[in-house]
Amino acid sequence: MNLMAYLTVFLPVYLSSFFANFEFNPMNFVANLKYMGVGMICIFIVIGAIAGAVVVLEKGISRLGKRGDDSAE
Repeated sequence: MNLMAYLTVFLPVYLSSFFANFEFNPMNFVANLKYMGVGMICIFIVIGAIAGAVVVLEKGISRLGKRGDDSAE
């Protein structure tokens, strides 16, 4: 099937049927803000845990390098 035929014929028909029952209720957005906030907090916690693990591993690796083993370079 030709891509242009799909974009000009079938896609508008699909989108018109997809958005036919679409309604926007702003209060649903406000009600879901607490879930979005919890998700953002969890993302920051995970990023902090990864950053903490990197710092701990970096300190451990730097201590191994200070033991006098210069053959790794």
